[in-house]
Amino acid sequence: MFFEGAEKKVEILLKDRSESLLDKPRAFWEMIVKASRAEIIGELRSAKVIAFLLSESSLFVFENRITMITCGETTLALAAEAFIKEIGEQRVDCVIYQRKNEFRSYLQKSSFADDVTNLKKLIPGEAFCFGRFHEHHNLLFSSETSFKADKDDCTVELLMYDIRPDLLEELLDPKTCVNKTRNLLGLEKVLKGFQIDDFSFDPFGYSLNALLDDTYATIHITPQLDTSYISFETNCESYQAQEMIQHFLSVLSPGSFDLVVFNGPTQLKFESDYINRTHSRQLIPSGFQVDFFHYFHHRTTSGPAMVYKE
Repeated sequence: MFFEGAEKKVEILLKDRSESLLDKPRAFWEMIVKASRAEIIGELRSAKVIAFLLSESSLFVFENRITMITCGETTLALAAEAFIKEIGEQRVDCVIYQRKNEFRSYLQKSSFADDVTNLKKLIPGEAFCFGRFHEHHNLLFSSETSFKADKDDCTVELLMYDIRPDLLEELLDPKTCVNKTRNLLGLEKVLKGFQIDDFSFDPFGYSLNALLDDTYATIHITPQLDTSYISFETNCESYQAQEMIQHFLSVLSPGSFDLVVFNGPTQLKFESDYINRTHSRQLIPSGFQVDFFHYFHHRTTSGPAMVYKE
């Protein structure tokens, strides 16, 4: 069984706060999520954020913005289009849509080019490729409006591959429950003070949303043997995000990882075992300074060829 762990992500900001998105009924968000071919399986609230745990990742709702992340064969661009049409194009101030390079892109319902073509029918914008297109990369569409991001509006995405074998074996065990996963990843320590909503999938896989006031964190685990993938994302302050990143690298010991940083620090310190392969930097039209890094572990692997399975 194969499941595409690499995510798609959209962030949409509105021009005004005349109608808070926090006041929208759950039925509205169920409709938006359904457009992506996912469903809501959990809900967490703080005074400033609603965090929906999805069958394929997460949706975070703020007063005047949403952040939605989906994996698998979801159609996130269709959910973005549905949201824009429901809210009204005139209220939309900024749209940022991303697609990470996928393990099996041919299984997806649309390509990034298809998604951008349709989004441009609703809002003008420009597309970019961060990284090397034939290797690890992040495809990004940014709307072109008068909106300019606040320099303190920071997000960090940590995308990890080839997870430590002994830990991967534990994560693949159908008996591994949410509490055991929390312990394996040391989540009580790294997310101290956060409210947590998490779920273990059958036969394997794990998702988590965490909230602390207006700060969020999210983790998604796809622990397949040949395509293991774990993502972590947060809008924490830079110093705390740095500590969280180092924590997960130490615990998971990935063979490689990508880092996508919006308006954050670029002088990040990691264990000396990792080597920077790629760094792309671009000030996108919406005013965010975006940095994409790809790191790999210096160790090499040897062994027989892998048996290819569809």
